[in-house]
Amino acid sequence: MDPRGLDPRVLNGDGSDGNGNGDGDGGTPEPGETGFEAMMSAVVDTFADEGLALVPFVAIQGEPPVPVREALVAATREALRNIVRHAGEVDEVSLFVEGGADAVLVVVRDRGVGFDPATVRPGGGMSGSYQALRRHGGQALVTARPGDGVKVTLRWPAPPTPPGGGTPSSPSDDGAPSPGPGRAGPR
Repeated sequence: MDPRGLDPRVLNGDGSDGNGNGDGDGGTPEPGETGFEAMMSAVVDTFADEGLALVPFVAIQGEPPVPVREALVAATREALRNIVRHAGEVDEVSLFVEGGADAVLVVVRDRGVGFDPATVRPGGGMSGSYQALRRHGGQALVTARPGDGVKVTLRWPAPPTPPGGGTPSSPSDDGAPSPGPGRAGPR
């Protein structure tokens, strides 16, 4: 996932801002606006205001259920907060959000210091955020390696279970299984 070169915010898939305006800047959500795009835009604005070099690509067509969008936003916020806390100096952080009423994919990617999943105890905010997403049929995967940053992938609904049972796996960039759902402590 590399959103560079893409329009940084495609809000409704047609470049409009949801009010029929074609400027597509998104801006600050209007008071009381609770749509998924508005919620993600608020997350983007918050972290950009904090100085995170965030490159967002948001393409929303339709609204997932309220509890799902709240879980996705919380997990996205926590992934970005962990970058601020643990990734060290990063030139750029990618945020890719695409989906609608039936399915959503969110990918947060940094090229920070990364971590070895075998040495980090799952826990903290990501575990809570991930559990909330799982309760609504979603999936959260973390792929990390020391020196190569972290990729957090959030999906709703979760992909179907492969034939033969078990849980779907998401290989890391080196082909190893994805680490568990959380990351806590310094990386």
